[in-house]
This record gives sequence, structure tokens and C-alpha cells, in this order.
Amino acid sequence: MKLKIQSRPALVAGVTGILFALMAPTLLASDWEHQVGFSGFVFGMEGDAGAKGVSAEVDLSKEDVLEDLQGAFTALVIGDNGRWGYWASFEYVDVGDDAAKVLFPDVTNVFVEGKANFKTVIVDSGLSYHIPGVDWLEALVGVRYWGLEQDLKSSRSSDLGGESRSVSNDEQWLDGFAGVKAEIPIANRWGATIRLDAGGGGSDSSYQALGLVNFAVTERWTTVFGYRYLKVDYEDGGFLFDMTMKGFELAVLYRL
Repeated sequence: MKLKIQSRPALVAGVTGILFALMAPTLLASDWEHQVGFSGFVFGMEGDAGAKGVSAEVDLSKEDVLEDLQGAFTALVIGDNGRWGYWASFEYVDVGDDAAKVLFPDVTNVFVEGKANFKTVIVDSGLSYHIPGVDWLEALVGVRYWGLEQDLKSSRSSDLGGESRSVSNDEQWLDGFAGVKAEIPIANRWGATIRLDAGGGGSDSSYQALGLVNFAVTERWTTVFGYRYLKVDYEDGGFLFDMTMKGFELAVLYRL
């Protein structure tokens, strides 16, 4: 059964409840270290999107996304007490109306053009547990909320005339996932983080891979740079979002 959310009030209540439940241990212990910060995901997009009979094949480079970016905001919080950990992140990205274009001729000299606009919200949160005897390795369990608004347009033209169709639709769903994370010291003030997770529920499947390098600028400030791969396959009632997002991940963290 797909975990599809029918209303935004239910979504807000559900995600807020989950986040409070996951972060509840921080209220009961005094040995936690917490970090807050901002991150940026400089990504390209590849895949298929569709709604109500209008579809678009998306193939955007990182440069395309940056050129057509209408708005973006990210924030995250991380906590750890040496045995347990938690995290929660919020990402919002609005890629402009001219972000995706498909143009091709066929033998009848017909040209088809498609355009797509995506407004995406991703909330990623969960708990981690340090494996006894292998403290650099952590088991992860969490949830990932997707809120997506698509504006799609297709047009067909030829020497005999043409036609166009446009639709707007939004969907929101929740995926559960499990995974592992490795925190590997490299040198003084340097470290590496590798994270893998996979799951589903609202979507048919969703998985993610990150490889990051961390540098402690001071005792409180840390910079993060690396590569991120995020894939989701969601299809329900004519709405399609089968997409891969991959590119560079940047973050700045402050230890409280």
C-alpha cells in the first residue's frame, strides 16, 4: 500500500510528529552534541515526468538547473551522543519553466516540444545507531517526505498547424528507508562520510548515496563537500515522477 498523503494539514501534523518522536531522545539526555547548518545540492536531473496524459523526458545538466533556478532553501540539524544519533533536513528547490525541453522531428516534419517546471520539497529525518565494536559504522532508519508540484506543457507543430496542452498537478508522499553510514577519520581536522540508504512506501522505490569530505575549520565550524545521488520512482493515478538527481553536495555546520 502506498503511503500517499491526501492533505497538507495531515502532512504537516504527520511529519512534525515524526520529527518530534525521532528527536525525543535529545530532550531526555544531556550528553548530546548538536550541529545546525545550511546545505546546497548542485544537481542535474534525468528521467521521466508526467501528469494527466502530458509527459516530458527530462535531461538537465547541473548548469541547466542553475541557469533556470527560481528559488532554493535548505536547512539541517544533526545530533550525536556517541551511541545514538539523529538528523533532520529540509530542502526546497524551484526549477524554472524553461528547465526541460524536448524537440525532435519525425518523417512527417512534425516538431514536438515539451517544457516542465518542478517545485520540490524534501524532508529527510531519522535515527542512527553506532555499531558496537565498529563505532565508525552506523545503522540508519528514517523517513523521507516528498512534496512535488509539476507544471507540464507539450506542443506539436507542423506545416499543417499545431496544438498544445498544459497541466499542473501536485503530489506528496512519504517513504521509509534503512541504510548505513560510515564516518572515517582521514587526518587532523579531516574526515570522510559515506551514506547509503534505500526504501519506499509512497513511491515504488527510493534510494540515495553520498560521499562527503569534512573539514573542521574551527572547533565549532565545519565545511562539507562531496557528491550525492538521489533516485525516486513514483507513479500514481497518471502522475509520474521517475527521476534521478545527482551532483555536488555542499554544507556549512555550526556546533552548538
